[in-house]
Amino acid sequence: MHFSGHKAARLLVVASLGAAALLAQKPGQPQSFEEIAQSGSEISIFEVNDLEDTLKKNPQDLAARAKLLGYYYYQWLPIGEQEARAARRRHILWVIQNRPESPVAGLYEMGLDREGSALSDPATFDAVAKAWRAQMEARGQDASVLGNAAKFFQLNDRELAETALLKARRLEPDNPEWDWRLGYLYGLAVLGVDALAFNGQPASIDPVARDGPFGARARKALENADRALVAAVGGNVVYRWGTMLAPGDQARADVIEQAETMFRRALTLEPHNPTWVKMVQQMEAMRVRPMGPRPAGP
Repeated sequence: MHFSGHKAARLLVVASLGAAALLAQKPGQPQSFEEIAQSGSEISIFEVNDLEDTLKKNPQDLAARAKLLGYYYYQWLPIGEQEARAARRRHILWVIQNRPESPVAGLYEMGLDREGSALSDPATFDAVAKAWRAQMEARGQDASVLGNAAKFFQLNDRELAETALLKARRLEPDNPEWDWRLGYLYGLAVLGVDALAFNGQPASIDPVARDGPFGARARKALENADRALVAAVGGNVVYRWGTMLAPGDQARADVIEQAETMFRRALTLEPHNPTWVKMVQQMEAMRVRPMGPRPAGP
């Protein structure tokens, strides 16, 4: 599915930058909407009917809607493609039209393919894209709405996703979320990633997109970033996945050189940050030693 396994990707990137503890869930915390949606993979049709009845009485029950989004995404086979697509369209459009600022609006299970998968539906994809564009216009001063819209567009309309994230950062200049998201977007573009699996790893690469105008602009944005986190997150995406996907040693060496340039930019902006120092040193060490096996996935 052409949508981000965003939480998994974030944990992977942050962990490799040495700060996974910042995102660890504390014992006793309520379930996140991500966890609720994933639990939809295990519910029965009887619970589905109860949840649908709940929403008829209280459409604003976001936990019920998140669980149903998970059900129709993960358990579509028993009910059939047509029914699953219709239910997903109904729930996805409701969320965008009524609660575009909510965490549910940014769930992986809200994602859509225009084509290429069993749940693909060009008409629904176009309707959802139109709904998100309308919300970006109507609620363009709400950073959460812009961020959720950017998640939908980050692989199918990178320019629009960038516009949304840059505006969100202008609205909330001290929120590191937007620097992280921009670095992530640019890193994906540098590699030409056009689909992500649920675990956040690339599912496919588009060489045309990688070598196209936005890919080139993304490289410059990371190499000349004005914020260290943008450069560091982008560099980490390029290093982590670029070395994994590279077809040979020379391609891996090129990826490491690109990533080192981005980490050096982060270090230039924050010369006393020990994480950036460590990442630059790691890239230097990889340049001078023979190439070993490709890094394993998480």
